[in-house]
Amino acid sequence: MIKFYLPHLIFFSVFCVSIAPVLYYYQRRNPNIRCRPGLGEMTMVTIMALFIGAAASYGLGSIFRGDQNLRQYLAKPDEGAGWSSGTTGPQDDDNEPKPAPRKKSD
Repeated sequence: MIKFYLPHLIFFSVFCVSIAPVLYYYQRRNPNIRCRPGLGEMTMVTIMALFIGAAASYGLGSIFRGDQNLRQYLAKPDEGAGWSSGTTGPQDDDNEPKPAPRKKSD
């Protein structure tokens, strides 16, 4: 199971390593100590960054996973959905009487 999520974990670990200095700089950026973000704001920013990083890691990990079969998209589909099968309703029904062909008048 871990093999399936290995690309996701690699991307998430790279994201966490790269976001740590950014968050540290954000906390220490203002020279005035009273204007620096407090513990609550830093927690909120860190959690939001982790959620964004987790979503991006999941997306990128799904793209770079090695067990994908891309040839399946080139093949003709074997069947479609029931509502998109090509039948358009009563005119294709065999139980209804068919109209007689019109005769051409001279």
